[in-house]
Amino acid sequence: MIEKSAPDPIRALHGDLPEPPTPPVLAMDSIRIATLIVLACLVVSSIFQGVYLVTSVQQQRVVNECYQDQADQMLSAITVGRQATAQDRAAQLAMLNTLLDPGSSPDARRVAIEGWRLALGEADRTRSLAPVPTQRCAR
Repeated sequence: MIEKSAPDPIRALHGDLPEPPTPPVLAMDSIRIATLIVLACLVVSSIFQGVYLVTSVQQQRVVNECYQDQADQMLSAITVGRQATAQDRAAQLAMLNTLLDPGSSPDARRVAIEGWRLALGEADRTRSLAPVPTQRCAR
């Protein structure tokens, strides 16, 4: 057994030596390094998810606006079409009443048919003002 008071034999031979330099050691052990790597991956994936969500929401807004515009155009086309149909049916009813009236003259019948034909043309022009939309929205 070596006593605690005995001098170190190397120090006794060489005198006072400076302390040997300690090799550079990372301040973190492997668990800390692994934790930092996982944390960095989580941060990067969170950034990617945030960018994806922002662009996805912007694209969905564009699609929603497209569908809303398409619905507005369809409603306009339906409204105009109903107005044209009402004009068309009123002229058709007047023509049929004239044609089925036994007391109407051939000239009155001809005028009634011509009036209905003009009403059809006017209804077609009215319908052409608001055509059914053919636009397709992206999904």
